[in-house]
Amino acid sequence: MTERYATLVKDNDGREVVSNISLMEGNTPEIRKDSDAKVVKVPDGVKIGMVKGGKHGAVGGYGYDAPVDATQADDKRSPADQHV
Repeated sequence: MTERYATLVKDNDGREVVSNISLMEGNTPEIRKDSDAKVVKVPDGVKIGMVKGGKHGAVGGYGYDAPVDATQADDKRSPADQHV
């Protein structure tokens, strides 16, 4: 069965941010021992750029710190890249 995993990295404020989404089969993937990142199973709807505990557009405990407007809702780029 295929599972959905997110790689979480800590930003400068200590928040855990989704930096990658992968579909994989089998056991939870492992991260290098010297890395601060971690891999967790996430539900559909979690997107790159969401923050663990974010309140806006929240899905399964992940969301954005700021509201997402309608023009960003269908944009597949991370919120950091959407201003371009």
